[in-house]
Amino acid sequence: MTIRLYDLVGRDDRRFSSNCCKTLYALAHKGLACETVPTRFTDISSIGDGSFSTIPVIEDGDTRLGDSWEIAMYLEATYPDAPPLFGGAAGIEYARFIARWVETRTHPLVMTMIVHDIYEGLDPADQPYFWESRTKRLGRPIDEVPVGREDRLPELRADTPHRRGSVVPGWDVSDLCRLCRHGVVHLGAQDEPVCTGRCRRSGACLDASLSRPLRWAAAPGYGLRLVT
Repeated sequence: MTIRLYDLVGRDDRRFSSNCCKTLYALAHKGLACETVPTRFTDISSIGDGSFSTIPVIEDGDTRLGDSWEIAMYLEATYPDAPPLFGGAAGIEYARFIARWVETRTHPLVMTMIVHDIYEGLDPADQPYFWESRTKRLGRPIDEVPVGREDRLPELRADTPHRRGSVVPGWDVSDLCRLCRHGVVHLGAQDEPVCTGRCRRSGACLDASLSRPLRWAAAPGYGLRLVT
């Protein structure tokens, strides 16, 4: 049975959500068939019974579930014979630590760099909602927030030890794609590339149909590495 993934979409079918990337990568790693449903911010409330306020959301038969971490745990428990996402209980706790680090340290800093880029890439129907909600969240108009972002890059590099090199411990490889995708950090000469798939700047990371399968290599500390 094909799992349905509601995937955040912007203008010209650009898929830009790092949280949706996590679920997409998890499904690909486990080899599970998946179809994506392009979903705007203003369409999220129409999913299922209307109880969801964020995505990703998956539908797997009669099961409908949101939150990338909860989805990962569900996939691990429901499909134990597929390749594991975490490598056991210790890997889950390590990944939980990385996820918490990213949520509280990396994401807030990255958002100050890319929030206006996201706005400009949204479908016009989503722009008023995004401007109002993110201006309220960040405390000032979002076109002012990214000013001086290049000066904040050293802070990002120093405060994100898990982003060095191509081996990404834990669960949050998608944050590197987020940085690369928005042109804030080039994952090239200084840092080894993480993802060998097509960048989602073109709106089709991994190809929308997952026709280009990923291969992963295990790394020490339960890290995973995308390889060609």
